[in-house]
Parts: sequence; structure tokens; C-alpha cells
Amino acid sequence: MLFSWVKRNSEFKIIVPVTYSFIYPTLIMLKLKSDGELIDSSEREVVGSGIEFFTLNVKKKFTNRVGGTLFKLRLHVLYPEEGYIEARFSYRNITSYLREFKVVIGILTANKPPQNLYPTNFILHIRWNKEKYTAVQIYNEALGSKSLENISSEDFLKWRYSLFNWLIFDSKGNIVMDNDKYKRLAFVAEIAFKRLCVWNVEYIKNIAERYQKCAFWAEVIESILIIQKLALNLILAMKGKALESCIFEGIEKSGKVIGLTLTTNEVMRYLREIDYANRLIKAVKSGYEVPENIIVWMAIFGLKDSASKLEETNQYLTDIKPGATIDYDDALAFFDKFKFSEIMGRSSMRLLAVRFSDKWLSFKQGIMELIPLSSAPLIYEKLRKLLGIKDLFDYFNFMINEKKYFELWEKILTEKALELRDIYLSSTSNVIVVKLSEPEGQHKLYLHIYDFEGRHIGLESHTKSIEVEIPGTYYFDLGRNIIVILPRNIKIQRMIIDADYAHSSFESYNITILTVKNQQISGIKVCTGTIKLGQKQEFTVDISPEGRVEVRKRRIGDVNYDGIVDYRDLAILIANYGKIVKGPEEIKIDINYDKVIDYKDLALLIANYGKD
Repeated sequence: MLFSWVKRNSEFKIIVPVTYSFIYPTLIMLKLKSDGELIDSSEREVVGSGIEFFTLNVKKKFTNRVGGTLFKLRLHVLYPEEGYIEARFSYRNITSYLREFKVVIGILTANKPPQNLYPTNFILHIRWNKEKYTAVQIYNEALGSKSLENISSEDFLKWRYSLFNWLIFDSKGNIVMDNDKYKRLAFVAEIAFKRLCVWNVEYIKNIAERYQKCAFWAEVIESILIIQKLALNLILAMKGKALESCIFEGIEKSGKVIGLTLTTNEVMRYLREIDYANRLIKAVKSGYEVPENIIVWMAIFGLKDSASKLEETNQYLTDIKPGATIDYDDALAFFDKFKFSEIMGRSSMRLLAVRFSDKWLSFKQGIMELIPLSSAPLIYEKLRKLLGIKDLFDYFNFMINEKKYFELWEKILTEKALELRDIYLSSTSNVIVVKLSEPEGQHKLYLHIYDFEGRHIGLESHTKSIEVEIPGTYYFDLGRNIIVILPRNIKIQRMIIDADYAHSSFESYNITILTVKNQQISGIKVCTGTIKLGQKQEFTVDISPEGRVEVRKRRIGDVNYDGIVDYRDLAILIANYGKIVKGPEEIKIDINYDKVIDYKDLALLIANYGKD
């Protein structure tokens, strides 16, 4: 639910919903920082119970670096009638609540592509069944603006995963076409992305600590008022998906993310999955005869189990970053433990809190009917009948809402991933595909393409970011494969293999050029070669109207493209000496590609004079 990707040098807003319950006027203050610098703050005085939405603005100066940027959001509660003394959280000796999250600052590596599908520069590599896949995050610009006022959780998820999702490539740079495999890999990629941005190590540690503290205080509780205050604090600190939805770019209100409708059969299925009946039996055997105590002990067991699982969860996916390689099974193990902890932990806290709500009487009556039963099947059969009571049914809907939400999230995420893949494939049915491939363990060659108007696709040497100047084109950097997809009507003037960033003295490569017409390959050319560290190799590419491909290597210094470096090339260079490269004619003379025609180009031409 967190929009954790932002385009470089852009502004965005963070919307933070804060729930509260105060008898006296109280000041709520939020402060957002990054690298110790205050970004923005917001404060509001409230009284009674409700929810307030705080808007924090992030300026361009905080989004000028590509990569994961850590943000720290701190919540302060102050009492005006006591001289604005900060309130302390009852479950830990602190006066403010800290939430850390990351936002990936990136770039779009396409130029006005068909269907407005923009690859970002955020990729993940996934190991699964001895194969390696690459997931590229895709942004659907056509869906960038939408009113989220009063939107249902299901509609929100559909919109969110139509807006941002994943393209999955195999190790050869081909789109994965097996639907089930594609959905699984997209799901794992999203788990890893949320682990980086939302479910990070510190966040999970904080959750586990809250669960442990809550369980501790519940064991020593002596006053209903104390546990009420504890429960309210915990709910404020852990308001589920509302807090998870803290970043919405360009909106002023949070969409509705809770409120899923469940049938009695669904409630029973979920209660079986979280082993509700056996937990009730365990609580009864603890020796407490008062229903209130049994309910508290059910919550205690649930919180302790959740805290323990969260500690195990943090052993997985510990080094997620853009371009990281993750293990498929590790990602699923992380998610299974995290999901259990979220469902059981939040349900346990709500179970503590429900006794102080208007649902308490019917819930208490239902629990009293369940307590004498000695086996899980009997409890579930009785629950099926009790769920006819509206208040009890509503409570269990609330209790297992998390479970169904996780299922809905996975279903919509994976279905929308397939839809995005198919839209992308249909948008690339008449194209030119250029793919640079390197052997396993080799790193890192770059691909540059220029058209006859001098427009460039590839790594820009000064900014070290990807430049895509030709409209309708895609650029994918998958690690060992770089793929450039161009419209069929584009004529390639120059294709360059760049070894400035190679790691070895000599590196090998394959270049594959495909022409595609109506989703069928109409021409193909495969070239292999080696290149020396620091050098560039240049090629000309000719494509016939039928799609046949011809590739020729170009001699360094052959600025007039006649196949030999001679006095004609020297004359052209001297006539343009000192010029800054602005158009296609100067580009042909800029032999070392530094965008100025000078003594360096002259030296290269002289070194190759007379060669063909």
C-alpha cells in the first residue's frame, strides 16, 4: 500500500493518518527528517476520538539522488494544559514514536512509450529452481492521477497495481510467458520491494518490541483503566493498513483500506487457519475462570507467538537494495512468518481492546458459551451458530480482516502483473530490438544507440544516468543483458559497445538485433566479439523495409562512413574543430563521444589514418 518509488528531482507528499482518543485538548505533532535534516512538520490540536490526516511535503532537494532514501517520521503528543509537556508512551519509556521507511528515488528509462508504460531503473534479480530471473518495476503513467476519496480497499489495490507493477525477464532477457511462474515471481519481487521500503529490519523490531511489551503489561495488569489506556496506545501505534498507507503522491485524503465483507463460511475458514479454538483451549487451561482473564491470556499467547515469529522474520532478506539478488524461497519464508505475525499480533491487540467497546457484551456471552467445550471441533461448531449474533459476527470480521486482506493483496497484485505484461507485449508488436549480452560473472559493458537526428539512448557520461532521447523507445538494464526497443520506423546511425566500466582487461559480448512485425520475427542478426577495457567499438546498422538486418563494424576515425580513414575524414574534422556537438553531423565527427570536437578526436583519427 506504500507508494515507495518517486521520480528523481520531483516533489511529493506524505499523507499520514493518525487515530487518537483524548479526554482533554492534546497537541499532535509530526516531524519528517532525512539524514538528520528537517524536511517538514505539521501539528494539530485535537480532543475526543477520531482520525486526522497530516500532510508533509518533500521538496526536490531531497529527491536529487538516485537510490533508496531513508526517511524518519516522528510522532509527538503534547499536553497544552501542562505547559506542552510531552506524553510518554506507556509501553516504553519514550516521549515520541518513530517510524522509518525508505523511498526509492529513480528515473524512467523510456521516452513516450506506447501505452504509457515506463520502466524504472529499479530491478531485482530472483534465484528460483537454479534459474535466475530479473524483475523490472514498471510505472503506468496513464493511471498516475486518480481520486482516492472513499475508494474501497479492493478498488484501491486494483488501481495501485495497475499503476506500479513488475515485468519479469528470464536469464536470456526474454519475457517470462508461463502465467503461473510469472505471477509467483512478480509476487516475490513485490515482497522484496516492500521489505526494502516498508517492512525493514527496524520496523519489524519495533513491532516485535510492542507485542512483547503489550504481553508483559497484560500479565501484570491490575486495573481495567490501565489496560484500556494500554490498548488504546497500542491501537494508535499500530493502526494497521492506515499507517502502511502513509505515502500517497498528490492526494489529500487516504483511501479506505479496511472494511472487507466476509461471509460466515469465510470467517470460519480463517479462524481455523489461525488456530483460534486451540488457543482458546490453551487459555482456559491456564487456570483462569473469569472470561475477561481468558480473553487476556488468548491475547498474551498471540502476542508472544507474534513477537517470536517476527524475530525469525528478520533473519530473511536482510540485504535488499536496488539490483540485489534474492532467493525465491527466502522471500516466501519471510512473508509467511511476517503475515502470521501481523494477523495474530494485531488480532490479539484488538482482542484486548474490544472489551472496552460496544461489542463487549455479545462477545463476552459468546466466549462464556465456548469455554466449557473441550475440543476444537466442538468450539468451531458452536462458533458457527454464535456467528449469527450480529455483534459477535462483526467482531470476528474485524479480527480476521488482516487475513483476507493479505489474500486479496496477493490476488490483485499477481493478476494485474499479468495484465501489465500483456499490455507491454501488445505495445511491442512492431519494433526493433537490440540486445547486448555478457557471460555470467562479467561486468559491465554498456550499449549506446544514435539515430540520424543525433538522438541518443544509453548511459550519459556526465550524469551517469540513462538517457532516452528517441520517442517510443524502451531501455532495460537487466544486469548481464541490456535491451533497447525502438519503433520500426527509426533508422539507427550508430551502435556503440562501451567498455569504460568493464572489470577485466578483455570482455566478450553478444549483440542480437531483431526486427518484429505483428509480433513475428522478420529479421535477426547475431554478432559476437571481444573488447578491451576502456575502449569503444562502433557499428552501423542497416535494416531493409522487409526487416533484414545488416551490421558492419566502423573504423575509428571514419567520420564520412566510406570505409577508410583518409584525407577526406581529416578535412571534415579540421573544418569542425572546436565545435560543441549539437546535431547529427557533429556527432559523426565526435570520435571519442565527449560532445566536443578537439585534439582528442584528431589524435584518434591520426592513429587510424590509412586503415580500412
